[in-house]
Amino acid sequence: MGFILGIPAALGTTWGAIGTGAAITAGVAGTGINAYGAIQSGQAQAAMARANANYISQMARYNAEVARRGAEAARRNAETIKQVGETEAARHRQKSSDLLAQYRANYAALGVEFEGSPLLVMQETAARAEQDALGILYNYQVKAAEQERQAWKMETGAGLTEWEGGRQADLQRYSGEQAATAGWLGGAASLLKGGYEMYRDISWRKSPLTSKVI
Repeated sequence: MGFILGIPAALGTTWGAIGTGAAITAGVAGTGINAYGAIQSGQAQAAMARANANYISQMARYNAEVARRGAEAARRNAETIKQVGETEAARHRQKSSDLLAQYRANYAALGVEFEGSPLLVMQETAARAEQDALGILYNYQVKAAEQERQAWKMETGAGLTEWEGGRQADLQRYSGEQAATAGWLGGAASLLKGGYEMYRDISWRKSPLTSKVI
């Protein structure tokens, strides 16, 4: 008779143990899922940040390279413009020299001496021709200087583009590292919180006051 009366108590203890084990299993699973989710979220954000950093770096290098090529082209244009200016100035001087030679020939055919007014006319014509040649050369030098200024701007811009790209990429990498760290800390916090809650639940179930109720 005593044995039969003890069965409900034994069953109660068994079911209580089973309930405690199930609660522990569920708690461990939930805690693990939460921790894993936090870590994976941090890792995903870190991977995204690294990808963004790589993209920013690549685009910065590409844009800088394009700018440097533009600068090289501008410098070549400047050299070409200078050469064209020198050629045009030399051509103008040659035309003026041919014209003066023609004047001298005409004066000689007329028996005019190269003195007085004829000489002054020749000198003034030669001076104006040289001024025109220098003006041609100056105009081309101004154009060449503008190309060199553009080359300098593009070269400087290329350096700034690389610097800014590197800075932005570093910020992205730092953000990714922070996200990964936050994920690990969040996972650790989930484990600690879950462990504490399971310990509290187990302690509550084992308490003399609650064991009679269960």
